[in-house]
Amino acid sequence: ARVEDAAARATPLWELASLAVEDDWQGRGIGSSLVRRLLERQSATGASLANIYLITLEPTCPFYESLGFRRLDEARQIPRQMAFEVRAGEALSALLGNKLICMRHQGSARP
Repeated sequence: ARVEDAAARATPLWELASLAVEDDWQGRGIGSSLVRRLLERQSATGASLANIYLITLEPTCPFYESLGFRRLDEARQIPRQMAFEVRAGEALSALLGNKLICMRHQGSARP
């Protein structure tokens, strides 16, 4: 009952995960188009784009920033629902020589 009650009171959260474009097709706007369409569909439902998060590696941040996402620089900004995934990913990515970044869409009216 506590879990159901907490879930009912929780702010909706959407995670953009696993966007990939084959190397030969990169640089043609395919990834940007996919993300924009996703944002448009989400916006059309009346849901806030500010409830869309993603976890990525630092080199891909400029791509997502160009689509309205911003880095969450403080641990307290990361939603509880994603905290474990972020911590585990940070540990693994550090071992592999990367930096994991959690991002949130800024919720602009037009994706």
